[in-house]
Amino acid sequence: MNVSSRRTATRSRSASPHLARLRKEGPMEPSLLPARRLRGYVAAQRAPARSRGGGMGGKRDSRAAARVSRRRPAPGPRHSTAKAAMIYSVHQPHYLPYPGYLEKVAASDRFVFLEGVQYVRREYQNRNRVKGPDGPQWLTVPVRGEYRARIDEMQVDDSTGWRRKHIETLRRFYAHAPHLEELDRFAEVIGGTFASLAELTIATTSFFLDRFGITTPRAKQASLEGLPEEPNHRIAEIGRRLGAEVYLAGAGGRNYMDLAAFREAGIEVRWFEHTPRPYRQLHGGFLPHLGAIDLLLNLGPGGFRELYGYEAAPGQREEQA
Repeated sequence: MNVSSRRTATRSRSASPHLARLRKEGPMEPSLLPARRLRGYVAAQRAPARSRGGGMGGKRDSRAAARVSRRRPAPGPRHSTAKAAMIYSVHQPHYLPYPGYLEKVAASDRFVFLEGVQYVRREYQNRNRVKGPDGPQWLTVPVRGEYRARIDEMQVDDSTGWRRKHIETLRRFYAHAPHLEELDRFAEVIGGTFASLAELTIATTSFFLDRFGITTPRAKQASLEGLPEEPNHRIAEIGRRLGAEVYLAGAGGRNYMDLAAFREAGIEVRWFEHTPRPYRQLHGGFLPHLGAIDLLLNLGPGGFRELYGYEAAPGQREEQA
């Protein structure tokens, strides 16, 4: 084999197997790629044609593609330069929201906390799971209140020492997490005094949105006075007052939502479906739908953008709730 042939063979061996697959089969949809390959996919599609196959640059082109990926993460739906309809979403505030909750907020132009709706026991408003050596474990904020009370009428029961227990559990489960320092920030948030469960859960949900750099303007339901009591008309009226044109609803809403209320308000309903993206976790393989504290402690503040590709829209500023 002459020198030129040996160099060609070396370049072929150094090319990424995934990029070789792109050359052979064509690009895959990003949603079908494993999360760890998403950034490589974006770089491959944006890089010059010669660098995709490793033909002219070999390892040097692969490194250049990686640099492009780091500089230009995959954009979310709010980053199109074309004028688009304003999208809004609403949700009850959660103590430990899961990544899908955060993704829906990131995919919206405006977001409203529904703290004035009925509290539902054994749901996710005051609890979620984290991951320990023996598998998932619930962290629950104890509450007091009348049956069928609203979230903003429920009281946090501070007599149980739940704050100390939660932080001790998290510190034990995530002692070897790469971003354990984030736990101190979370402890500071829940260490405050809260007049209701709503105040606590708005504070914790906002904490995760802020730490992951999700800057969608958000507001409380209480800031919109005189909303209808009927749930569908209430949500449609929120959109009308925001001047929005599209409501981003959870896919489960197909089973119970009355779309006529939205048609009357001139609002289109689109369905949001969250697809978990695996990431490196402690204590074994990937478990989806954990509280976002797991993502934060394992991947840090940049973890959400790395997995889901959202970044703040240029010039967008957060509205204080």
